[in-house]
Amino acid sequence: MPYTVWGAFKEFREKTVDLGAEKTKSARSSRDYLVDQLKAIAKNDLAFPRLIGNYLSFGSFARSTKIQPLDDIDILLPLVGTGTVSVQSSNNVYTYWLKIASPDAPLAIFPDDHGYVNSTKILNKIKNSLAGISKYKKAEIKKNMEAVTLSLSSY
Repeated sequence: MPYTVWGAFKEFREKTVDLGAEKTKSARSSRDYLVDQLKAIAKNDLAFPRLIGNYLSFGSFARSTKIQPLDDIDILLPLVGTGTVSVQSSNNVYTYWLKIASPDAPLAIFPDDHGYVNSTKILNKIKNSLAGISKYKKAEIKKNMEAVTLSLSSY
């Protein structure tokens, strides 16, 4: 039992707010395993979006500001966009579309009806590929607008 305000805050942070070192280490290991599996899928499946570089960590876990419970780890997978051209929307100056400029473009296998890249098709391919990872077979996998969410039953 803490006897000072600072002691009470310290105990509160340790028990309620901060992630423990072991949980953080385990979460990083799980994230890295998932990324390795995605890279292997991309290497072996020609219908999977081509990845460029390494994943990008973002969000509270990447900033070391994540609080309990550990319920998400955000990663961004950069895709090869060669052979596409960005086109600004006529309706919104903040919206851009990727026009498929070359039939050899890596993203050309994900077209919409107007010759643009269809992000839903890309997300569905990633979602369906995640279902094949044995460690995550019991996980709930769903597409959520601009992201694919993988929920593990073990966490």
